[in-house]
Amino acid sequence: MEASTKAASDLVGAFDDAAWVAPGPQGATTLGFGLEALWFDTFLHADDMRCVLGIPSQHGAGIRPSLSHIAQVLTDQGWASATLVLDGVEQFPVSGGGRSITGDAFAFVLASTGRGDPGTFGLGEDVNIYR
Repeated sequence: MEASTKAASDLVGAFDDAAWVAPGPQGATTLGFGLEALWFDTFLHADDMRCVLGIPSQHGAGIRPSLSHIAQVLTDQGWASATLVLDGVEQFPVSGGGRSITGDAFAFVLASTGRGDPGTFGLGEDVNIYR
């Protein structure tokens, strides 16, 4: 296991269930949401840098927390009911779950952040969490 991934796993394991749902230092959300957001941002922006440098993407351990975070953000934004049924990861409900969105997990991360084509999933620009 890569050292940074092991360190992140050790940090995540240090919190019990009560800590995850407790208010975080960032304010209106939970500690769990805040840590997941940090992991997502780090994963996504590392890929942005790889892209600029012509280095291939590395999907690894960042896919799962990224999809979890995106599903929660879409839910918070009132996006349509759906279930992310993407390759290689468990399912993530959006707005309580509904129609299945299938395909490549990393491509969905890109599409839902304005870095990829949402049409690949039969979706419109409204899936972009930054819109």
